[in-house]
Amino acid sequence: WAGLATRYDWSNQKRIFALGGSGEAGHASTIGPHAWGGLRVGFGWAHSPLVNEPYASVRLNGKLPLNLEWSSNLLVAWPQSSPNDLVPIDNTRPRLSTSATIGFLDYLYTSASLSTPYVTGDNYRQIVITPVGVVVPLP
Repeated sequence: WAGLATRYDWSNQKRIFALGGSGEAGHASTIGPHAWGGLRVGFGWAHSPLVNEPYASVRLNGKLPLNLEWSSNLLVAWPQSSPNDLVPIDNTRPRLSTSATIGFLDYLYTSASLSTPYVTGDNYRQIVITPVGVVVPLP
């Protein structure tokens, strides 16, 4: 926050009501003779009050011993600026994001992700670490 806080006056933040979402299409295949993993390559578009960008992604997932599951993701996005941006978006360079997750005990996981800056004037990467999270499967 220190980088953006010193360069952007948050009192100028727009207050709008908007819905967001994303869609992705791609190809998925299994890896290995015993289907120990999967590969998915996709292209999509994410739209929300904070982010509006087309992206390409590569996702890998699989199983480990001890009934553990893993997944990883690499995403390259091209942010788009618009008059409704909540904060000024830097659309002069692609945004990179990567993450890794390990699932255990059916409903728990641990993960870490790293993303390059995407707000104009921000020089700090976003690092998110989730020591223990809960996954709630939907019917």
